[in-house]
Amino acid sequence: MPVATITKIDAIEGAARRLGCLLEGTLTAATTTLLTIGSGNSARYFRTNRAGVSNVGLLGNEVYLLQATPPTPNPNVISGQNVTTGTLTPAVDYSSAPTGTGTFDMFLKGVRYVDLEAALNETLRGLYYEAQIPVSFVVDGDMEASGTTDWTASNATLSKDTGAFDLYAGARALRVLATLAGGYARSTAILVDPTNAATWYVRANVRADVGTARLIAYDNTNGADIDTEDWTLRGWGVSDRQFALPSTCESLVFRLQSVENADSTFWDQLIAFPVGATAIPLPDWLLDPHNDIRAVYTLPQGENRAFVERRVPQRFSIVPDMLNPNRQWMLHLPDGLYDPTYMSVTRNYPTVTADSDTMVVPQDLIELGIATRVARKMLDSLGPAGAKEWRPKWRDMLRDYNVKRKSHGPQIISRNTAG
Repeated sequence: MPVATITKIDAIEGAARRLGCLLEGTLTAATTTLLTIGSGNSARYFRTNRAGVSNVGLLGNEVYLLQATPPTPNPNVISGQNVTTGTLTPAVDYSSAPTGTGTFDMFLKGVRYVDLEAALNETLRGLYYEAQIPVSFVVDGDMEASGTTDWTASNATLSKDTGAFDLYAGARALRVLATLAGGYARSTAILVDPTNAATWYVRANVRADVGTARLIAYDNTNGADIDTEDWTLRGWGVSDRQFALPSTCESLVFRLQSVENADSTFWDQLIAFPVGATAIPLPDWLLDPHNDIRAVYTLPQGENRAFVERRVPQRFSIVPDMLNPNRQWMLHLPDGLYDPTYMSVTRNYPTVTADSDTMVVPQDLIELGIATRVARKMLDSLGPAGAKEWRPKWRDMLRDYNVKRKSHGPQIISRNTAG
């Protein structure tokens, strides 16, 4: 059964609702020193005409503005409240006025946004799934990272898309929307030795939704294209090339280009390697490659989604990387790397940073994982004073989390519980 895509803020809000510590509201006006909530259903907790209602009910809670580029600090603590006028005073003045009609979340009972965020990423790091990833020298070549921080945009807007038609393999593909002619996404630079690696191979799955897609091997040392290939079809296809490394090139990058202004292209499974390589750097998220890598294999020409019986197993071993102190392990292929090659791995779900970052993970599972960890933190920090409220919540959330973890099937492999 397909797993829905959710955003970071969706998961955080869902967990806060389960804990009973979320209020949602809409502003009608805002300055750097005052937030005003209007009338209507969203304002019922912030504004009233009844006499004798306390003006301190929400003090000390945290308000989190939901806008694309919020002012700082965000979140902010509430230091003043007027229930008659429906205004909230932030403890620290905002750097600029918030959007006057924007929405916001308020976290109650001492729960903080940073606690929810930390619990979310801790839950993701503790959940693994089975995946097929390409053996490649390109960082995030499989496009499975939740954001685009491994790619540099030039005259383009980059995003990781999860729509069914926009994917080729895995949970995400990179979209390059040109904002000027020649807009592209640039990979992280690969340090190369032209004397020992004269011939390289590059392959990408590509779809030109609008216009033309261009795969460029680029000499980053000398600022020049090495090789290019165009793709113009709206359906998914393969762009692949072999090219000779220039004799003075010491830094190689790949540009995924949308050729004309407003062209929109999708990219997945970018594979690049020096032909015949026997030692390949492993992704930094593979923390335990001896256990996480289950098999290494090639597939029939032109395929990267073949059934298991069509895979051609490859001999491999995991060896220490003695030359790079920032990376522990490398993949050793004694027969050399000549064709597109893949690893069957268990990998943890990528962590998220921006509120709009996405996860392809069961929503109830991630919400319960967050809620369990936050409830435990509140119980530990408050001690006996918080035991009456937080101990039952923690027990209930932990029980439900472990039940859901077992019920979601083979896409979830948990290496720890949330308790």
